[in-house]
Amino acid sequence: MNITENRYLIDEILKLAHNKSTGTPNQLSDSVGLSVRSLYRIIESIKDQGIPIRYSRSLRSYIVE
Repeated sequence: MNITENRYLIDEILKLAHNKSTGTPNQLSDSVGLSVRSLYRIIESIKDQGIPIRYSRSLRSYIVE
C-alpha cells in the first residue's frame, strides 16, 4: 500500500467514523477492501496521529470523540 492509498483509507475511515457509520470491524474492512488485521493497523496509525478514534459496541461503529 502506498502513501496515497493509505491517506485515502484514513480519510474514508475518518469520514465514516465522524458519521458513526463504519459498522463492525469486519463490515468496515470489507467496505474499504482490507483484511481486519490491516484495518486495525490503520486504526492504530490514526490513534498515533492523536485522533481520538474508538469502537463503540452500542453503536456498532468506530467513532471520533
